[in-house]
Amino acid sequence: MSEVLNVRLKVRPDVFFVRSEDGVWLRNNVGSFSLRGASAYEIVRVLFSRLDGSRTLTEACEDLGSLDPQAVYRRLVVPLIERGFVREVAEASQLSDELRARFPEHVAFLELYVDDPATTLDRVRHQPIACVGSGQHLRAATVALAELGFADVRLFASEGDPASEVLMVLVEAARHLDGGARWSLHGVPGPFDLEGVIEQAVAERSGTCVVIATDTSAHADVLSRASACASRDGGRAVVIASAGRRVWATPVLSAGGACMECIQRSLPDDGGQPPGPVAISLAAFQAAQRLFCALAGDPVPQDAAITTVDGDTLQIRTHEARRHEGCSIHRARALRWLSSADREHGLEDMDFVRPDISRPDDGDVMVALQDRVVEVVTGWTDPIAGPLYAVGEEDLDQLPLAASRCRIRAGAGDRPRKVIVDCYGYSARETRNQVVLFAIEHLVEGLVQGSAERVKLQGVGAGWSFGEAIYRALARAAIRSGKRPGGVTDRGPLTLTKVPARLGFLHDALVGSGELTVARTELSTGLHRVDLQAAGRHLATGVGVGPQGALEHALLGARLGEVSAGGRGGAVVVYPAPTVERWSQVAVTLLDRIGDDLVLFSLQHFLPFLGSELIVIGVAPGGEHP
Repeated sequence: MSEVLNVRLKVRPDVFFVRSEDGVWLRNNVGSFSLRGASAYEIVRVLFSRLDGSRTLTEACEDLGSLDPQAVYRRLVVPLIERGFVREVAEASQLSDELRARFPEHVAFLELYVDDPATTLDRVRHQPIACVGSGQHLRAATVALAELGFADVRLFASEGDPASEVLMVLVEAARHLDGGARWSLHGVPGPFDLEGVIEQAVAERSGTCVVIATDTSAHADVLSRASACASRDGGRAVVIASAGRRVWATPVLSAGGACMECIQRSLPDDGGQPPGPVAISLAAFQAAQRLFCALAGDPVPQDAAITTVDGDTLQIRTHEARRHEGCSIHRARALRWLSSADREHGLEDMDFVRPDISRPDDGDVMVALQDRVVEVVTGWTDPIAGPLYAVGEEDLDQLPLAASRCRIRAGAGDRPRKVIVDCYGYSARETRNQVVLFAIEHLVEGLVQGSAERVKLQGVGAGWSFGEAIYRALARAAIRSGKRPGGVTDRGPLTLTKVPARLGFLHDALVGSGELTVARTELSTGLHRVDLQAAGRHLATGVGVGPQGALEHALLGARLGEVSAGGRGGAVVVYPAPTVERWSQVAVTLLDRIGDDLVLFSLQHFLPFLGSELIVIGVAPGGEHP
């Protein structure tokens, strides 16, 4: 106990406290809690005024009468340390008054996280920085670096850059305002080779961090190579550039971290007017601040997001730096067989089958399953960077069927298209769940077709579990088979007996179409197919695990009248839930029936952002393989 009493303690600067009826209430930027006791407020008030990093707890309690330091440590200090209100300091801070006066915000920020803000600030300030670029972006980056206190900065710009005169003024101002600053401006003659200038700057001084700030709309491969050069051998880089009316700032780029090409492909040029100086300055400050935090090191928090600033509205948004399916580095180049190990692992999946319509008595497991889907979809949804631009009901009519819409990017080129998929079903919750699956299937199929593979996929299925993905892939293949297959086991007028009320609802809505007839087929895969006709006219094809599920799917499609557009944009209908408890039961049934005439592929690697959150399966004829 004597050792802990002789450790210096410091109250975090974001802490405040107020008297309460039974003690004292404390709060910081993480949370709050209360201490009870008649003297709790006074003890906290006195101790907090003394615990500034220069005193131990024993020293802070010296003139507090009969107060036992051990009791104070056990009952007060330990809870404060556990909740992040107080931290131990290795040695007394040697922060000079001059440094505190010159950089008050920097010091206050660092004091939240580090024991010795003076040493940390000095290390960050004297880190060699090479700021390379052109125009307003370079000017804004220069000002941001000066505001953040960087003292060792070399600016590199073309000799003919219109911003050169302003940059020289900024360099002189930085030297004048900061006596310890070593700022310089280097004019580059001839054509400005971004990658070459960076390579030279890094070679001249080992350990140089690079800020790339350019007005030029560089191609993805140019910025990718330049940032890779800057982050080589443990280096760090940040990039400030524009795409149409938006200016964006990257997280700190390092080897194995965020990919510059992925970032740039996620933020394509929208064709708007170039952003003005205010928007560029906001983005530049974000980039400089991220570099400051990265150089300060742990436990200072690191921001791994991309920041965009709208040049028209100055709205600031953050976006996750995801892998992009069109990136020349990370895009998939080959199909992968669905191995026996993949199948065995998938059969261990015990996800419950989601009901078509939620019930008040849904258990905790079902609620948790739905919460997971919502969380994942929300994480993928970004109105600017994608991959999902929006998921919701929008202005779609919700009668007679519920409907949801997904807007997703499609195409791996520099200017991705936006594809809209509408999904109809019984409840908005399940249409939201499945409209995302339909959109993912559409995107993956397009990527496979655009790759060098010569395999013609019959169907692609995405699922929140392995069994659901298998089911949807085989169902899609069955719907696409075109003409009705042989082996029809039952053909005749449609009659409904002892079926759920929702099937009666769908049937009654179609009575005006003429006499309804069905052709039922059990497929070799174990799925059932129903072809629905009215007065000799084909209405829809439905597929399901059993005859009733296939009929229900066909009735939904007929009610909508647009099943044939499934998976290619336009409108689709949900696949009704199989009448089993778990998707693994569906997977076992289907895998047991698949013969040599079909080949299964694992396709989720075509969309790197999926990670392990979603399974994507492809089906191809048995004679076709990579």
